[in-house]
Amino acid sequence: SSKEFEEVVDCQVVWDDDTLTLTASPNVTLFSPRITSRATATRVVFESADPLEYHDRLKGGILTIEVPKARIEKEETIRIKDPVLKAVTLSKARKGAVLKLQLGEGVTSYLASAVEKPYRLILQIRNPKAPEAAEEEEKISQAILESPVPLPIPEVAKPKSRAKGIKNIVVDAGHGGEDTGALGKDGTK
Repeated sequence: SSKEFEEVVDCQVVWDDDTLTLTASPNVTLFSPRITSRATATRVVFESADPLEYHDRLKGGILTIEVPKARIEKEETIRIKDPVLKAVTLSKARKGAVLKLQLGEGVTSYLASAVEKPYRLILQIRNPKAPEAAEEEEKISQAILESPVPLPIPEVAKPKSRAKGIKNIVVDAGHGGEDTGALGKDGTK
């Protein structure tokens, strides 16, 4: 079936009967980032559908992160007015995706961590121009990176009180043939 084929090729597959064309689009596994700016640091979070493996390097004010096997929906550049981070670019690579972060002037320090539940890559980029509060925030950020984020627990509906006068309702399905099941109060089957 087409669903089984989609699972094998890890793509969304569409067959066009008119043109006799099969179109396959890779499933997205790495999503656009959420970015949070603070005076002491900027946090960039990439969520993923799959566990993440990454390779990072900082050179000349550009933090490059290669994510093998990741698939992005589209190539994009997000420009940011932030002293720590100027832009984030997501690009498709031959075998995965490449994330490039253009850092602000003087930025030389960052933390990177892949975490689970849900899968995500968290980047914490320290602002070198805010050193007095940065050490304490960095300790807190590291603790956040190392601790799992609790998932929301769905509320379970509480059973409603029973209607007055009804204690229990018992259903006895018949088993076919001679056994018709339980008879009702007036002999109904």
